[in-house]
Order: sequence, then structure tokens, then C-alpha cells
Amino acid sequence: MPELTDKADRPPFTLTVSPAFRPAGWYSWLICRDGRPYQRGERSFPTEQKARADGAAAIDRLLR
Repeated sequence: MPELTDKADRPPFTLTVSPAFRPAGWYSWLICRDGRPYQRGERSFPTEQKARADGAAAIDRLLR
């Protein structure tokens, strides 16, 4: 039987940045918790780096 891992060992949130549907060429982010969607960004960003920074700030607010 595989060894069960403690949930405290895993990061609670994961951030995914992907191209937005509108406007084309922009990016949005999604935060998942335990593999399930938890929070989605409300706006799109012109670069992947800006979307990633905003998503990381959202995770930081969740962890406080």
C-alpha cells in the first residue's frame, strides 16, 4: 500500500498562468487548492509576468 503523505507537507495552493480568451494576447491566473479551482483572477494582464505577480500576491493574501 502506498505511503500516505501529510497534507501539511504539500503546498496548499498552486498558481497557474494561462493565455486569456479576451483580450487576445493577454494572460490570466487561477489558484487551485488540493487540485481544485479555488480563486480566479478578475482581470487580464498584458504580460505573463504581471499575471504571475498578481496571482502570487493573491496567494500571499490567502496565507495571511
